[in-house]
Order: sequence, then structure tokens, then C-alpha cells
Amino acid sequence: MQKLAVVTGITSGIGLAMAQALSTAGFAVYGVARNAEKLAALDLPMIGSEVCDLAREDDVARCLTGLDLSPWSMAVLVNNAGSLDPIGRFDHIDLATTNATMMLNGLAPIFISKTFYNAVLAAPSCTGRIVQITSGAAHRAIAGWTSYCMSKAAMWMGTQVMAEEMDTTRCQVMALSPGVVATPMQAQIRAE
Repeated sequence: MQKLAVVTGITSGIGLAMAQALSTAGFAVYGVARNAEKLAALDLPMIGSEVCDLAREDDVARCLTGLDLSPWSMAVLVNNAGSLDPIGRFDHIDLATTNATMMLNGLAPIFISKTFYNAVLAAPSCTGRIVQITSGAAHRAIAGWTSYCMSKAAMWMGTQVMAEEMDTTRCQVMALSPGVVATPMQAQIRAE
């Protein structure tokens, strides 16, 4: 069985750990990251990669548009890229930064999933799985995390709608909340 894993936010934290585990499990890995230097420096076998800043609408629109899943019998998309910024009370947060976080955490996972899902449907011998990395913050308010909580809640609800609408014989979606994990994001939380 030829298996492919596409991982966003592959250069650190959960994305890197997922990519390493999937590679060990026999998946070919395709990485998506916003930092070209970090992507090139990864010590991880990949069949390909692309640089996309998923906080930018134009990058989201072009991400994975050339994805051909016809060589694969199974493909997995791990939507992991995310940000906490801006951290701060709702009455002090910046609109532009909050907008970028809404795109990265809330909208990008849905639109990248759309592109991936359509690639699965275009490859009759391939089945797909989509894993949305979410957070408990999608379901409960955390002071200082307005942008993060509402963006993860948007992704969570979008994922529920996707699950209702997709052809589950060809592709399935799940939201995974990994809990507290020792990542650079957790270091940022402690520093703030």
C-alpha cells in the first residue's frame, strides 16, 4: 500500500512529531511550512514540500493545488499549523494580527482540506483521511486567548460541517485535541 502524509506546520512541535511518526509507519511525507530555511533544514525524508504562509489568503488559495494523489492508495492530511498570537485581553488585541490568526487557525484548515478532498476524489484508487489539530480552547474560554479560542472554535465547527457533507467512503475527517504538549507554543504560553 502506497501511503502519503501531508503535514502543515511540519518544522516544529506537533507537526514535526507527527511527520516523524508517520514516516516511521511507512508513509511518504510531504511538508508545508511558512519558513523555507527551516523546511530545507529538516532532518526528515520528504518526497516534496512547499512554502506557504497559511496566515495569508493568497498562500492558502495556492497551497496543495498541484497535489496529485493518483499514485497513492491512501493519503492523510494533518492540518497542524497554528498560532496563539495575539495574546492579550480582547479590548487590547490588534485586528490585523487577529485576522491572520483567524486565517491560519480557522479558515486555512478548511480550505486546505477542500483542496485535499478534491484531490482524493480525483484519484479513484486513493482514500483520504483529514486530521485537524484542534484544542480544548475551541470549547472553553481562556482569558487572554481571544484570537486563539475563536479561531479554533471556527475550525472545529467547520470540521463538523465537513464531516456531514463529505463522501465518507472516500475520505473521513476528525478533529484531534492533543492536550498540553511540550512544544514551542507551550514555551510561548509560559513566557506570556
